[in-house]
Amino acid sequence: MPAAVARGALRAHAGDRGGVLDPFCHGASAWTHAANTGRPALGVARHRGAYLEAWLRTHPPDPREVAKRLRELRNDMFYGDPDAAPFPLRMRFPARARGQLVHLRDHLDPARVADAALLVLVTSWMAPGGPRLSDPPKDQDVFETLALRLDRWRSRASRPLEGRLWEARGGRIGPALAETLREQSVSLILGAVPPPRGPASSEAQVAVDWFLRADGEAGQAFLRQWADVPGILDLLEKETRMLHEILLPGGVCALWLDDVTLPGRGRRTVRMAERLWRKLEEGQTPFHFEGIEDRLLVLRK
Repeated sequence: MPAAVARGALRAHAGDRGGVLDPFCHGASAWTHAANTGRPALGVARHRGAYLEAWLRTHPPDPREVAKRLRELRNDMFYGDPDAAPFPLRMRFPARARGQLVHLRDHLDPARVADAALLVLVTSWMAPGGPRLSDPPKDQDVFETLALRLDRWRSRASRPLEGRLWEARGGRIGPALAETLREQSVSLILGAVPPPRGPASSEAQVAVDWFLRADGEAGQAFLRQWADVPGILDLLEKETRMLHEILLPGGVCALWLDDVTLPGRGRRTVRMAERLWRKLEEGQTPFHFEGIEDRLLVLRK
């Protein structure tokens, strides 16, 4: 979500003290802008990779510690078995890079902040529209590519922000989490609607699951689960009433329809907006429709 859109929505629809909830917290843009204005910032991540990325974006570790850990990992000079990588990695990366990723997987401990940061940098390659490993350097060296990305991250490092973050199991806000969110005094729900395929990138989730060592029967069950992630329209339709209950009276739900992250799919984004609009006109949701401005769908309780 662009900073200008987030700031405008906060000025127009958020009270001075009411909490701001990002129900699709991945890049943590809405979460970050709410925290920077002193409002209670709340976020819900739809899978573990999103949770880690959002947490690290809002509680950035010292890049020097991450760079030091990266050097330690590379100094081992053991790249592992390239055929041990899961199928998204095998399809997208040459053997040398796959071997390096296997090496990282076998040596990363996500409980360590620096290792979790490296995990996020690696798995963000799997996200739609994210950098490819075929970007420079041309020799497909994972460690050099990570070092380049770390340099860019170093220039953007900021202070930790105050707020709360939850992970939605199975990609959905369940009754228990909804009850917790109702206790937070939310006056604005503000978030960027994920791609139509679902609330998470399937390849990114598989990569995170692999890096977190979800092997065996549990790992296979998770690989099957990502194929069944609900489409975003179905998810919104099922959760609309729940989101309505979380808001304070008079609160606003503002959802940004982002076609920038969907190259060549602008028409699909328009169809999403039209379908939601029809449902609102037919009175099939508890919200009152206020309008769409700059791809921001505004609904009021």
